[in-house]
Amino acid sequence: MRPYQLCCKEELILRDCLTIDRTILANERTFLAYIRTALALFVAGMSFKFIDSLPMTIGGCVMVPVGVVVLVIGVIPGIADSLGSKSATIREILWT
Repeated sequence: MRPYQLCCKEELILRDCLTIDRTILANERTFLAYIRTALALFVAGMSFKFIDSLPMTIGGCVMVPVGVVVLVIGVIPGIADSLGSKSATIREILWT
């Protein structure tokens, strides 16, 4: 079921329905971009840890937590939307 089917159909015209669909697709695309970036940082960091150079090892040790932080930042809006709270803060989501 699409989100605009829950409201009164007489109030929406085709342009409004298409706008809602575009917004949903843009949100999904952004979510997947966060996941893709986090995965790339995490994998690159893990592979850099196995190179015997000190700068590469340090870079790998930095990239792994950055990848985890990017994943958390990307996932929190989705969690907030699934909880039905558009204005939930990070603290409210993580500690409830």
